[in-house]
Amino acid sequence: MDSESELPSVPFTEALLAVLARPRPTNIWHLRSIMVSGGLQPSDDLWKTLGAFHEFLSTLMASGAARKYSEFAAQLDMAAIGGVALQNLVHQRDSEAWLPRLLLAVGSEGLMVTAARQYVRAWDEEMQASYRTAAWSLSDAFWLLSTALQPRLSIGKRWAMIDKLVDPLRNEAESGLFKAGLAVRLYQILLLAQLKQTGWFKGPGPIPGSRRPNG
Repeated sequence: MDSESELPSVPFTEALLAVLARPRPTNIWHLRSIMVSGGLQPSDDLWKTLGAFHEFLSTLMASGAARKYSEFAAQLDMAAIGGVALQNLVHQRDSEAWLPRLLLAVGSEGLMVTAARQYVRAWDEEMQASYRTAAWSLSDAFWLLSTALQPRLSIGKRWAMIDKLVDPLRNEAESGLFKAGLAVRLYQILLLAQLKQTGWFKGPGPIPGSRRPNG
C-alpha cells in the first residue's frame, strides 16, 4: 500500500471484519474492491492472499451439498475472529512479537471451537488436493512474512514452525472439517499479518464493532 494513500477506514474495517466473522467468497471480493481503491495492486502479496483465500472458499462451497457447507459455515461463525482481536493487533508495536502472538492467540482460540466439533461429518475426499494446495501456498506466504518480521530466527526454526503450522492440512488422517477450519483460520491470520506488515492499519480510533479490553 502506498503510505500516502488515504484509506477509507470505516468501509475497510467493516469489510475486513466481515471476512473474519463470516469468511465467504463474496466478502473477500468486497474487501478487495475496497482495498483496490486504497492502492492495492495485483503484484502485492495481499492480492495473492485474497485470491488464494477466495479460491479455497469457492472450492469448498462447490465440493459438497449445501447442507454440509451450511454445517461447516456455522462452525466458522462460532469461531469467528472478532473486533477485539483485531484491535489488539492494530496496537501491537513489536514487529517480531506480534506474529507469533497472533498465531497463538487467534489461531488456537478459534480452532479449539472447530476441533471440539469433529463429530460433524468429515469433508469429502475430493477436497484433499485443495488442502495440500493450501498447505503449499500458506507455507510460502508465512515463510516470506516470517523472514521479513523475524530476520534473526534461524532457517531451521523458521521452517519447523511453519511446517508444524500447516502439517495437519497434509495429513489424510485428520478430519475434513478440522482441515477446512484450519485452512480458513490460517488464511485469516495471514491476511491480518500482511495487512499489519504493509501499513493498512493506520487510521485513528477504535476498530468499528470492537471494544477495548477492560483495564
